[in-house]
Amino acid sequence: MSFLREIRLQIVRAVAELPDRTSPADRPEMMLVSQAELMAILDRCFDVVAPPLEYESTGELAYQRYCAAQPVDEVDAELTLTMLETWAPACLPANEQGQVHFARAMLDSAAATIRALVRK
Repeated sequence: MSFLREIRLQIVRAVAELPDRTSPADRPEMMLVSQAELMAILDRCFDVVAPPLEYESTGELAYQRYCAAQPVDEVDAELTLTMLETWAPACLPANEQGQVHFARAMLDSAAATIRALVRK
């Protein structure tokens, strides 16, 4: 079962198990839940289904060690840089005030770091 499917199933199951709920007679498939209840369910489901942080950190460390052992190919770096500089602005454009999403700022930062390394 996929990670996202497991999350969806956990959420649906938790909403269906809320006490003292009756769906409208004309819509038996409807599930009634308040915003506060849904937020609490989402928090619990992500805690249960999401992998522990230490595994992510270990995986990230292993990936960094793998990358450090690989020779840096300038062509690959240029392609990655071109992709970041092209698609980050297209996928995450700035708003009317010129502000960008956090993910966009991270992508821009990665592109700037790669650009500096390629220029050395």
